[in-house]
Amino acid sequence: NSLTGFNRVTITTSSDASYYAVGSSFAVVVAGTVDSQTVRAVVGSFSVQARAGSGGRQTTQDLGSIKQSTAATLCVGPLLHPKSGEPVTSVTPGNITARFISGVTSASITLSASGGNNDIAHIANGMYSLEVTSGNVGTLGPFKVSLVDSDAFSPYTGSGTIVPANVHDSLIAGSDTLQADITQAGGSAV
Repeated sequence: NSLTGFNRVTITTSSDASYYAVGSSFAVVVAGTVDSQTVRAVVGSFSVQARAGSGGRQTTQDLGSIKQSTAATLCVGPLLHPKSGEPVTSVTPGNITARFISGVTSASITLSASGGNNDIAHIANGMYSLEVTSGNVGTLGPFKVSLVDSDAFSPYTGSGTIVPANVHDSLIAGSDTLQADITQAGGSAV
């Protein structure tokens, strides 16, 4: 429409109730030409009653890299109250639906308060320590941890990468040297 500067856009979802159905999510896209350059960008998003949790919140976190086939303690969170958004400082492990997803495998995790496998304990400000067993982290590659207790906190998803022991020990822990096999030098096979 050749309008320059900042513009206000109104989207009337009542104009087509079947298109703007409850549970749908949408992206707001701007497309056109600016200074002879074609521009297409997502400038916003919205949903029609399709938000995660009661308060529309969901916590996602990068958990970094963990060592393959070695039990680890992850720092997860913050876990936030679904309505107030305040950090949750106490949870009941048995009420949490916990999943560890590695590759194409998804496994339930039975959480405990202490003294067992997969302990979860509050550290501070809604942050929790979560133990994962060596069995949970046996497959190399990306992983996700999902924690859900809709009465206590908004959904949580953490993701990271399971790496070989040598990679972890050399690049993260600094306790080893990275193994490198040379197959070519100066353009010639070795």
